[in-house]
Amino acid sequence: MMNRKSFIIIMGPQGSGKSTQASLLADYIGYKFISSGKYLRKLEGEGDPIGVKLSEYWKDGGLVPDELINEIMFSLFEKDVSNGFVIDGFPRNHSQLKVFLSYLNVNDWVLRAVVYLYVSEEECLKRIESRSKIEMRLDESPDSVKKRLSLYHLETEPLIAEYNSRGILKKINAEQSIKNIQSDIHSALGI
Repeated sequence: MMNRKSFIIIMGPQGSGKSTQASLLADYIGYKFISSGKYLRKLEGEGDPIGVKLSEYWKDGGLVPDELINEIMFSLFEKDVSNGFVIDGFPRNHSQLKVFLSYLNVNDWVLRAVVYLYVSEEECLKRIESRSKIEMRLDESPDSVKKRLSLYHLETEPLIAEYNSRGILKKINAEQSIKNIQSDIHSALGI
């Protein structure tokens, strides 16, 4: 019999510190950290044909089509032997969420919690600008950042209400130190 896998989603706008917090949380609770964006960039960097093709979407601020990202993420979850995952960057819209929840249901896996890192747009832009100078990411030009933040508000933010109605949403103020944010996450999750 397969293990019952457990999932925690970290969500928030670009620049809210999702990857940092998700990675710290995963280490702390012994889950596997998966960032959809980092995974796709890794595929591109390795010259993987799928990664190279998909990079055309995010380089100008767009999102990878739902059916492709679902397939890539589900394949990752199935191949990995971890009992739990902390996910950053997925699902990004109602269509992906609906398929994801159905997928969890079919496998008898559980969505344990969703941590929402809230931060002002001004702070996001400031953080992204400073990160871009360090990492030189092609997907963080001023135009693509504005496009992605706009997509976030349009497509991802509405998921907050869905998670809240399921009683699994944990809201965390992300305009504080990394350590304090992580501490607030632990408290919210009761760990």
